Amino acid sequence: MADNDDIEPLLAIAEDLDADEDAREPHHNDEGIVAVIPVADQSVATGSYSLAAPDHHITYDTNLPLSHSYLGNDLEEYSGRTLLDDNSCQIIPALPLPNVVLFPGQTLPLNLHSNRDISTIRQVLSTDRTLAVLTVTLDETSNTMHLSNVGTTAEVISTKEDIEAGIDNIKVKAIGRQRFCLKDCRQTSTGVLMANIQIQAERILQHPLRGVQHAGWARQLIHSVATNQVSSLSNPEFIRYKRAQLRRPSLATHWPAWLYKQYDPDLLTIQIKLELLSWNSGLSESQMPTTQIEFSYWVAANLPVPDRLRLRLLELDNSIQRLRLELFLLASCTVLCCRGCPNPHRIASNSDMFSMSRGGPMAAYVNPQGWVHDTVTLHRAVGVRLIGRPSTEASWFPGYAWTMGQCKRCRAHLGWKFHAVTKGLTPRSFWGLCRASLTPSVGDTTESSDTEPLRPIL
Repeated sequence: MADNDDIEPLLAIAEDLDADEDAREPHHNDEGIVAVIPVADQSVATGSYSLAAPDHHITYDTNLPLSHSYLGNDLEEYSGRTLLDDNSCQIIPALPLPNVVLFPGQTLPLNLHSNRDISTIRQVLSTDRTLAVLTVTLDETSNTMHLSNVGTTAEVISTKEDIEAGIDNIKVKAIGRQRFCLKDCRQTSTGVLMANIQIQAERILQHPLRGVQHAGWARQLIHSVATNQVSSLSNPEFIRYKRAQLRRPSLATHWPAWLYKQYDPDLLTIQIKLELLSWNSGLSESQMPTTQIEFSYWVAANLPVPDRLRLRLLELDNSIQRLRLELFLLASCTVLCCRGCPNPHRIASNSDMFSMSRGGPMAAYVNPQGWVHDTVTLHRAVGVRLIGRPSTEASWFPGYAWTMGQCKRCRAHLGWKFHAVTKGLTPRSFWGLCRASLTPSVGDTTESSDTEPLRPIL
């Protein structure tokens, strides 16, 4: 549950975000392109802004899913941290994974069985424990598989090699470190895929009003950019300072203040937090990273959007553009539908999402067969049929038994329903649905539209 100390400052900011008259801009331009307009600005102006209904009380230890204890408690831990030089070219082992787009800071669990994958990890452990994680994508027109041209390096932090039913097996926990672009790749005689990659540096953009700021304001801007800190929402003077910081210098330019607000990282961060709280008031600011770059990656890792949009977020080389696209996606995607149905129908809404893990409402988990699933946790889901008996084997949430769920219409696998088997745990049940089995939509999915999809201006 969100503490009142977290929600009240956000409400105060929402009420004060856009009292300026210059914030009354249209959503659409003549070309049908949609600018990312501050969500809170428009709703507060009409007095319609409200937070989501309070979530069910949670007594579960939300730190447990982060440990991935289903992999075992006897994994060998490794110390140290490896970062490769920005813009450097490296040739390192690669691991292609379907339906997985890894972001820096995200934990990736693996349960590998094939000789090629096991050889890859052994080679990684013999060097600097760094591998290139690539996304396997499907070209629906030619029905062929391709490797993504961007990815994230992952550093192995713990492993355990074992033999199960006479078959070699290695369990791995890794953490995403740095973005890269793929130049080419080749396969060695042992089957290991070696990728030639270039590490992508994170660009720090200057504030759009940096050139016209008063010297005193400029010094504060330099400090904000240098520290890369996410804005403190508990300071009641903060929003008044930000409004003055943008409005006064903008008078010396050809553009209104509302335009500069759309590129201000502090205001973008606030608007994203407000949008997340409108989805789920159970989120707490303490769960979120404290730097703008890490915060933008955390939001990207928790968005239940298709691989192509996650790869687009990964391509962006600065936090401001990344935050703008994330704000657009948060405001646009209100419903989660079954991806397998010819006529998509609603499975859940964004207000059904909640965090069973301290890392956020969505995380990557791996099953005993080695399939990695980005799983979003939901209080409610409709149109899902349960298959089989409940089982606690390799449960991603200790204390809960899982039951498989499939779409009632197309019979596609959607995820699992978890029921508490330990007394005193709440919620007593919840859903964990696969991101790859869902597609986000806007509003009522029963109405068809021939209009082109909305495109954000970055």
